[in-house]
Amino acid sequence: MWGSLFWAQRQYLRPYLQEKKPAQMLKIHEQIMRRKKAKIRRKPPKNQNIKENTVKIAQKTMLQI
Repeated sequence: MWGSLFWAQRQYLRPYLQEKKPAQMLKIHEQIMRRKKAKIRRKPPKNQNIKENTVKIAQKTMLQI
């Protein structure tokens, strides 16, 4: 997975990669990975219907009371 992500971004990083040293390249790559991880965390899960889940939770609490 790491390799595929890096190769996919390589075309965008090409101008930077030619003049940067390996340590700087790694820093750029880490920044991109942090942004991607943050973006993934912000996305709600696709397979869960939030409205249905909240209704089910409400029904369970009503049954317990």
